[in-house]
Amino acid sequence: MAKRDFLVDLDLNKNQALNMKLQNLATAPTLAATDKGFIYWNTTDSKAYFWTGTEWRDVPLGTVLTIVNKTATDFVLNSSTGGGILIPAATITEAGLMSSSDKTKIDGIEAGADVTDSTNVDAAGAVMNADFTAQSILAAAVVGTPVALAIATNSVIGRVAGNIQNIAIDDDLSAVSAAADTVPSAKATKAYIDNALLTNGSLIYKGGYDASTNTPSLDAVTFLVGIKTGWTYVVTVDGTFFTETVQVGDMMIAKQNDPTLLAHWTLVNKNIPDIVAASTTAAGIVELADSTETIAQSDTTRAVTPQGLGALLAANYSSVTKRTVGTITGNGTLATFSITHALGVDCHVQVVEQSTGNYIDVALLITTTTVLVTFNTAPANLKVYRVIIIG
Repeated sequence: MAKRDFLVDLDLNKNQALNMKLQNLATAPTLAATDKGFIYWNTTDSKAYFWTGTEWRDVPLGTVLTIVNKTATDFVLNSSTGGGILIPAATITEAGLMSSSDKTKIDGIEAGADVTDSTNVDAAGAVMNADFTAQSILAAAVVGTPVALAIATNSVIGRVAGNIQNIAIDDDLSAVSAAADTVPSAKATKAYIDNALLTNGSLIYKGGYDASTNTPSLDAVTFLVGIKTGWTYVVTVDGTFFTETVQVGDMMIAKQNDPTLLAHWTLVNKNIPDIVAASTTAAGIVELADSTETIAQSDTTRAVTPQGLGALLAANYSSVTKRTVGTITGNGTLATFSITHALGVDCHVQVVEQSTGNYIDVALLITTTTVLVTFNTAPANLKVYRVIIIG
């Protein structure tokens, strides 16, 4: 499996290394004194080890605690590192363990700490949902003793002061009665609302209007009968309304009953411009250029697509040098190598180990004509690396 080798220090600048695990090995590797600090996970005994420069030491995993004795008021906790500690029961002023007597008190509390059952509620002088039945109210025949009273259908429950009066029905709301014992009929209510809509500036949508054929007939010799103030029509086909040019989306609103003149109407223009072809000065519909038109670079009305841009680059810039590959051969002494290029300072450099194909991280210094490659340790004799410079 290919891997990425670091031949220089990796500085995370105090950032976290997330989702990382230690190298898994069945046995400890052989290391030199200069390798101190090396750490790995031993898959045989499931422990982490670190190299001191002279020996391997496992990473302590913590202390094991064991309960060795407990009574009604305390218990003893022993540590695997030696010694024990007596933990007493809690008091009202100090934290600690729960004593057996406190546990007995908690067990004696009603399940769920429920204090709202009928016995508790009645003792508190309150009522519950169960005291009510369907179609009933609670009334007290005796102080402190509520009784459910059934409510009969179409009955009115309440107190009447004075004599019971007849309720009159008003069938004309044009002059509403001020009497409190008069109610309006459904017919009178509808007539009142209809009249209010027509006399108080309400707009009532009546449908579309074909201005090319005058359908429905709004501006002809024979006018549509019964048009009311506030009736509104929306143009569905361009044309003329009386002497005015109207477009789809315009509205005509009647200013009076039975209008017969242009002055009897209010025209509302939609104010939406027509869609035009896009240009450098106007938004609109745009056509996409094909590869041939893009390569020609002369069209001023069509938009370029990624495919067309790719064709342009392939046709005009395929001969430009984009990459330089250099070679580093180690001799066991040199740690810094210079690779010459002609790609300028704005380029990307990648180092690959020749024998494995692994990418290598090293220190890089890029100038307009050279790349200096520096290793922490001089590469071994005849060790070969490829330096790929992309401009």
